[in-house]
Amino acid sequence: FNQEALGRYEPALEQYKRALNIFEELADYSGLAHSLNNIGSIYKQQGEYEAALEQYELTARKNSKMITKEQLCGAMTKECDIALHLFEKLSPDSYEYRPVGNQRNTTELLRYLSMCGIGGIRWMDAGDYKIFVSMLEETRHMKPEDFPAAMRKQKAEIEKYFAEVSDEKLSTYQAPVPGGGTVPLEVALLNGPLKWLTGYKLQLFTHAKSAGNESIGTANAWAGIDRPSPKKA
Repeated sequence: FNQEALGRYEPALEQYKRALNIFEELADYSGLAHSLNNIGSIYKQQGEYEAALEQYELTARKNSKMITKEQLCGAMTKECDIALHLFEKLSPDSYEYRPVGNQRNTTELLRYLSMCGIGGIRWMDAGDYKIFVSMLEETRHMKPEDFPAAMRKQKAEIEKYFAEVSDEKLSTYQAPVPGGGTVPLEVALLNGPLKWLTGYKLQLFTHAKSAGNESIGTANAWAGIDRPSPKKA
């Protein structure tokens, strides 16, 4: 039964707060927003208008959240895994492959890919582009065979960052973006480091394909798996 409809505000408030905790554990943002709105309604009916306003503002923020930090972290680390898979499809002969004169060759691409995710995160989190430049410089002499270890390290550092950063910072901190201006940190990380990992991973795929590996295809590029061989009739 509905305690609020019966005018039993305190029991209703307790019910809504219990539901809030459950939805928070499940990272169910729709449920969170609904519970916060209900709590705000109770406070309003009790005449606690400042408390009600606070709950409604929280509701608006939860309703606007389209991706959790766990999902953002998972998307980035998945791209790291796919890049590692694609590296296995390169032959040593392809390390110096360069599509056109002014593009990165495969070795240079591996160096950039080995840091662009965590480098972008640290740049935007601190608001200092020099961090990214310094991290890129550290890869200058990386050999192709060192790429797997560097990529696994990047993956671990991405996981550590998201385990430590708060939801509040992700949603409220205004981070700088290429070209000027600022956006909420979570938006900057979605449109920056995640897209860079995805884009340069796809470049690695095209390098491997163009350099002679005709066996790889869509499943390798997007899922990091080898396409199963068709079953014989």
